Amino acid sequence: MLIQIDKLQQQIERFKKNESSSEDQKLVTLFEHALLAAQEGNYPVAAAIFDSNDQLQSVSTNRYFFPKPLSGAHAETNALDDFENQEKGDVSECSMIVSLEPCLMCTSRIVLSGIRKVGYLLPDPAGGGIDTMKSAPDDFRLLAQRIEFYQIKASQQALEIARALYELGEQIWKKHYSL
Repeated sequence: MLIQIDKLQQQIERFKKNESSSEDQKLVTLFEHALLAAQEGNYPVAAAIFDSNDQLQSVSTNRYFFPKPLSGAHAETNALDDFENQEKGDVSECSMIVSLEPCLMCTSRIVLSGIRKVGYLLPDPAGGGIDTMKSAPDDFRLLAQRIEFYQIKASQQALEIARALYELGEQIWKKHYSL
């Protein structure tokens, strides 16, 4: 696994050198933080919250396995906790980007937070939670409809990094949960 992490680090460095837009800079932030999560032995997902002026307000990673098992320590919930605990303003005026589609738990937390716009780089075929909102109870489904969930339009290079992070995450997951 260390070789894959080294290879990913090189891919991220190449992407960083070629970044051409503010959106690419945001993706670099996600990639670097997701890689840190993997280096700690966590599933490599990162989430970032930006205010209405596109200023970074909070960024966090998945800390599900390390430093100790915490079932709710997903990147999205950690970023929201950080934002809310620091009282950085009205989250409904912010947007969130995530390196991987939020799971059901994180999608639920996002819906309840009041944030209005959430972009994700890669759909999660194994655990994505956005589509589950269509069959949620009426009140919850109505809250979810107020949020714009969208897949981030990214370069092929960015998508390759996101796929590699996902594959690494699946390896880490299987190491902990041999299903």
